[in-house]
Amino acid sequence: MRLNQAVAGGHPPNRTRFAGRLDSSGWVKSGILPMAFLVLASCTYGEPTGMLELDYVIDDGGSRAAILAERHVIQRPTGVAAFPDGGSPKVTDQFLDVYVVDLATRRILYRHTIDPPGKQGMASLTTWLPGWKDEAVYVRLEGCAAGLRTAFKGCEAERRQAHVYRVSSDGVEPADLPASRLARHKRFGGVAGAGAPSGTRSYLSTSDGVWIQHGAGGPREPLLRVNGQRLEQVVD
Repeated sequence: MRLNQAVAGGHPPNRTRFAGRLDSSGWVKSGILPMAFLVLASCTYGEPTGMLELDYVIDDGGSRAAILAERHVIQRPTGVAAFPDGGSPKVTDQFLDVYVVDLATRRILYRHTIDPPGKQGMASLTTWLPGWKDEAVYVRLEGCAAGLRTAFKGCEAERRQAHVYRVSSDGVEPADLPASRLARHKRFGGVAGAGAPSGTRSYLSTSDGVWIQHGAGGPREPLLRVNGQRLEQVVD
């Protein structure tokens, strides 16, 4: 299985994978249903490819970073499945890993995995980190339950479901977003504010693993490395 790494920051774009319309009663009456099953049986897909998308958010104190790693397996359609415009890829094995890291020691404080709702996962899944509140970070995901209905009808706005999780050292629990402001910083250290010198604050780079970039043009330190579809701390 190959691994491709895609980088996502902030609110990732919608990724609509399915479109169409399903009317099973009409299919039965018109005799299209047997042919539909024949077409589905002839659909083939290519080699499984592991995908990894990263997002991060830093707490108010600038001491901890939460890194969201969305991992899934994708198979590109081939043959009939790719007709007429390339088709829709098959997405399986969806999981969200949340790593909370101490930025000073570069150690992972804890990691939790979120299994998106539904036995078959979610189609057109988008995920992001709304921010921190006290000792917990919040994760939001949206999408439609995977299955025939979504495959043929599409993931329309009125069918999209939203789920929010509160992640802390104690674990993961479904939650509502707090009414108060969430801390969602992308930079830390240095001097904050409109009058601060430009380019002095640090941030995380996710181009080839996760790195701490110390200011614009400054040195960078490895924080987490990619191992398959997982992240590992670099320091012993």
